[in-house]
Amino acid sequence: MRFLSHSRVMACLIALGCLLSNGCGGSKEPEPVNVQQTYANMRTVGMAYFDFTKKNNRPPKSLNDLKPFAPGVDLTQVAQSADGNEFVIVWGVDFRQYAAPATMPIVIYEAAPHEGFRFVSDTHNVLTLSEADFKKATFPPGHSPAS
Repeated sequence: MRFLSHSRVMACLIALGCLLSNGCGGSKEPEPVNVQQTYANMRTVGMAYFDFTKKNNRPPKSLNDLKPFAPGVDLTQVAQSADGNEFVIVWGVDFRQYAAPATMPIVIYEAAPHEGFRFVSDTHNVLTLSEADFKKATFPPGHSPAS
């Protein structure tokens, strides 16, 4: 009868442990997105955009324009999803030129999808769109989101 040496047994146990623990140094499961926080962040930015436009009779040009409309909020931190995915904000879009809310283009969206979906906003509403729906969505004239 043949016996395995101690070092071979240890090597087999380590290899088995690696396989059972989802691979040696393999990728970890993606962290779940805090959906409520991402929604709240986008809602805060969208409402500040909306409020600025109404009060100043013109759309905002930068994040600095929105600061007075989100007091006590660090907009540089809020202008991203809970997992750090930055929001793309299309500046200079005047929502008042659109006849109905259904015709409003997307003016805020996550720069990259998370598990095949992105949060988007027309300043009034926050929605999640699949990548297929995102590619079909309406954006302001002259703006084409990067894929």
